[in-house]
Amino acid sequence: VAAAAAQVWFGLRPLRRVQQGVAAVREGRARRLDGGAFPAEVAPLAQELDALLAHVEAMVERGRNQAGDLAHGLKTPLAVLANEAERLTAQGDPLGHTLAAQVEAMRQQVERHLARARVAAAARHGGRRCELAEAAQPLVRAMSRLHPDRAVILDLPAGLAVRADPREFGEMLGNLLDNACEWARSRVRLSARESGDMVEVLIDDDGPGLPPDERERMFRRGERLDERVAGHGFGLAITREMAELHGGTVALDEAPGGGLRAILRLCREGTAL
Repeated sequence: VAAAAAQVWFGLRPLRRVQQGVAAVREGRARRLDGGAFPAEVAPLAQELDALLAHVEAMVERGRNQAGDLAHGLKTPLAVLANEAERLTAQGDPLGHTLAAQVEAMRQQVERHLARARVAAAARHGGRRCELAEAAQPLVRAMSRLHPDRAVILDLPAGLAVRADPREFGEMLGNLLDNACEWARSRVRLSARESGDMVEVLIDDDGPGLPPDERERMFRRGERLDERVAGHGFGLAITREMAELHGGTVALDEAPGGGLRAILRLCREGTAL
């Protein structure tokens, strides 16, 4: 009996290695199983799994390219319509204002649906890893150029990562940082903390803040509380949709020193969606 048990245990070790390899891919620590590293009895299974992963990755990339092609194809017609709307407005034709509003609405809808399709494909693919500090640094530099009178303070733990595609995480964080910089008086602070299986990314500004009953309104499409601030009212709505597709949430709260706090919660690296 002991000999049979030992034989079964040693015989199943390659399958346990396959299991560990699949878990590593799912958690974003690896992209392939590397079928050549397995015994001859298990290598064909690992190679087929690697081929399946490559096929899924290629499908996701094709989806991204098609979304980009669609956006590029619609860009020129919308620009023509926008120019016509501007010409009609300059001539005093009231139709120009209506046309301009509809063109802008179409542009925002196209961007929103393209972003959602791109994120949905990435979420179905899974196995993505994004290190917070690495993804945030170029965004902080960009915000410093866009808002030179605002200081963006980066306070992220080294090595802390979430389960998300880096490009999609960058879009979510970019929307929240840009919104914070628009409303801040002089300073925005970006930090993060672990909360169980989730990571909370915190964006605090020192602006006027928002009353509790108005915070949820900011996630409605097209909702803007102040027309003097640049934007179209879609950024926070798109960010919430993207976060939910990644298994997370976005909420607004009061910052510790006053102002507004945006909380982006995403799955920690190594957890399942």
